[in-house]
Amino acid sequence: MSCELRLLPGDRIAGRWNGRAYRVEQKLGEGANGQVYLVTGTAGLCALKIGYDTLDLQSEINGLLELQLGPGGGSYVLDTDDMTLRGQEYPYYVMRYVQGVSPSRFLTENGMDWYPVIGYRLLTKLSELHERGYIFGDLKSDNILVSGYGTTELIDYGGLTRFGKAVRQYTELYDRGYWRAGARSADAGYDLFAFAVLCMELADSSGHMLARLASDPERNVAKLVRLLEQLPACSVVSPVLRACLTGRMRSAEEARAAWRSCVYAAGADHAAGHNSPPAGLTAILTATFLATVAVFGAALYWTFG
Repeated sequence: MSCELRLLPGDRIAGRWNGRAYRVEQKLGEGANGQVYLVTGTAGLCALKIGYDTLDLQSEINGLLELQLGPGGGSYVLDTDDMTLRGQEYPYYVMRYVQGVSPSRFLTENGMDWYPVIGYRLLTKLSELHERGYIFGDLKSDNILVSGYGTTELIDYGGLTRFGKAVRQYTELYDRGYWRAGARSADAGYDLFAFAVLCMELADSSGHMLARLASDPERNVAKLVRLLEQLPACSVVSPVLRACLTGRMRSAEEARAAWRSCVYAAGADHAAGHNSPPAGLTAILTATFLATVAVFGAALYWTFG
């Protein structure tokens, strides 16, 4: 069905039931269970996800609607309906549009000084989801956007899974089952394992070390941990990442607190004139702990303060 679904800029989508119309601006991405487009509607720019299977997409929508309940739930779903394309009916839902670029592109354009900020804010997002009884499930670079002063957002909730259920959607590189590190069941550890692999991927300046290890038929967690120790950008937070890989980190909130403590400790050590932090962290630690009044320093204050 996915091969039949192709929308072009200028195409118009009209809801079958509520009649709301959207103009397609561009395709934003594609996942295992649907495609996401940037569209313009009466509320301005939005992201619209069209699913390949009604029941599958409805399950995703139900999870997002549940996340909206309660204080601080946010606004995930703006509209839901069906559309008809070349005689085939497709379900869709509309969500707010999040501007930004991939984490790797953001770090390339702005420097590895932002690496600890992005990691901390990702853990914050995961903690918020876990508190509501869900894991993100398909955590990977393609499903993250970073903008401004390290503002980090999760997108495409196709892997959203309630705690205790089988993971709905995953990508092998970040999947603990693929690395023989545990079951594909929804718990905090599943997201945290993916988080650690993602952080290693972002820290791999060569872009090949993790990929080569992933293709090893004998891949396992011990080899991942050895690779972790070879990535200088990970050194300050390596205790956190190691615990996430080995299943010793109990929650995203615990990981977030440990991440912050590692960065603070490294910054205090640097300020005291002890060991210099690894390349890529000097500016961020200096800004954090010397309380600069620069905008970058302010962003760090609001992140770690």
